[in-house]
Amino acid sequence: MSDRRLRVVAFEVHPVLVWDDGEHLAPGPQIQPVTVPPGELAAFPARWEHDFADLRERAEHEAPDAAPDPGR
Repeated sequence: MSDRRLRVVAFEVHPVLVWDDGEHLAPGPQIQPVTVPPGELAAFPARWEHDFADLRERAEHEAPDAAPDPGR
């Protein structure tokens, strides 16, 4: 019988986005989790920063008033 080893195959990263008006946080766009293999984990923050900048720009242009007003 061979020795079993516990291994990490991937990390699931599920960002939770909110709209922030400086006073209140409101639910933002829903996005799917991202699967990151261990060998790519070190590079993930730089990739995420770039991907998030693109996502933020699209979200703000597609629905600039999408954030609900918590005062309503």
